Amino acid sequence: MSVCVIGLGKLGYPMAEFLSTSGESISCYDKNQELLVELSNGNNPLKFEKYISEFISNSNPLKYFFNVDEALKNSELCFVTVPTPSKDDGSFSNSFLIKVFDDLSNYLESFKKYSKNPYIIVINSTISPGSIDKKLIPHLEKKGFVNNNDFCIIYNPYFVALGDVLNGLKHPDMVLIGCQNEYAKKKILKLYKKIYQMDVNFRIMNFKEAELTKLLVNSYLTLKISFSNLVRNISLDDQISSKVILDAIGTDSRIGQKYMKPGGPFSGPCLPRDNQALVKYCKDNSTPNYLSVGALETNNFTIEQLKNQILKLKELGEKSISFAGIGYKSNTHSMEESFIIPLMEYSHLIGLDVYYFDKYVTEDEVNLDFANRVSVLKNLSAKSNIVFLPYVDNIFNELLNTDIIIWDIWYKITSIKTVRSINEFEKKRHLEKPEKIVNFKP
Repeated sequence: MSVCVIGLGKLGYPMAEFLSTSGESISCYDKNQELLVELSNGNNPLKFEKYISEFISNSNPLKYFFNVDEALKNSELCFVTVPTPSKDDGSFSNSFLIKVFDDLSNYLESFKKYSKNPYIIVINSTISPGSIDKKLIPHLEKKGFVNNNDFCIIYNPYFVALGDVLNGLKHPDMVLIGCQNEYAKKKILKLYKKIYQMDVNFRIMNFKEAELTKLLVNSYLTLKISFSNLVRNISLDDQISSKVILDAIGTDSRIGQKYMKPGGPFSGPCLPRDNQALVKYCKDNSTPNYLSVGALETNNFTIEQLKNQILKLKELGEKSISFAGIGYKSNTHSMEESFIIPLMEYSHLIGLDVYYFDKYVTEDEVNLDFANRVSVLKNLSAKSNIVFLPYVDNIFNELLNTDIIIWDIWYKITSIKTVRSINEFEKKRHLEKPEKIVNFKP
């Protein structure tokens, strides 16, 4: 079957490469013409994505088109991965999807003339519950097309993390498919079974069930993170270790170890907004959702508590603070909803000089005039007495033999020069000789 992919951003492009391993012809389009030029020239726009070079070399070459009609030509199935930005009320905007559907309607006119089967539209973008039944299908019906005759829709959202998208696609815990058409279901399963070399847990349900499942998975993750941060927030006392407590709680088989660890607030392009979208949906359906609201409030409180810690740093007479990474998570250039940014802004507001290092975020992507970039990680020690460690990976080994005190909110590094709070910093900042690392687990 001939497949078209519309939307070649941070999720769409890896998806196109992944689909190409099926052996099918994959035609691609994006409204960003500069991106298409880069891709057509064989350049990889997602340098931070692991495994992408491997996929490119082991897959069939993608075909890029600068005209959407040409990209759609002769296709039987189209994957749509375009932004669905959050609106002020927490729900997702369908404006980009509607634009794609308008483009598709031009092709549907010709497709239905030579095909007895409906054209399949696969939506990968996260959408609000009820969007397919109430907005997307009616939009095409108003143009004169018959649902399940001229076209049919599949909802197939991702459960992946930026920086590791291809691995998430290749080894999914489940593949979620919202589908109410038997022909479409058989088609997409046939395609996926050409790709997966293992048994995959396909979860097939109706549209609204799938739309809700996508939000509820991420909402549940925010509950676990918020609970862990609640434990962290009440464990700043020197006599209490949130790591010890959470490790013990996580051994209960009913709970599990995943996400049961101290750390930073949840952030990024998925968890906060999916949680807000669920709150909005519950409100619209007169269903109290104290859990999701509580998770958001706990998350905001955690950020405020970190700000209070930074204020205490100022009160101790410190002149500056450094941040070892400003992306919303490790190994990504995305700063979308990063909890580090409000901490940097607050540090500047109270009069601290702000320095940062980031391996992935380029200087052009940082719109913070007050922030001073340091090109070499270990040089942060010359700028501040303390560095905020938002996440831990192997790169931070470079910090361990410097004089800087590491503020490790993840409890990953055990060292005489590591602190969990500013209370600890106050006690340790006058140490003259840092000792060697006892234990480091990335």
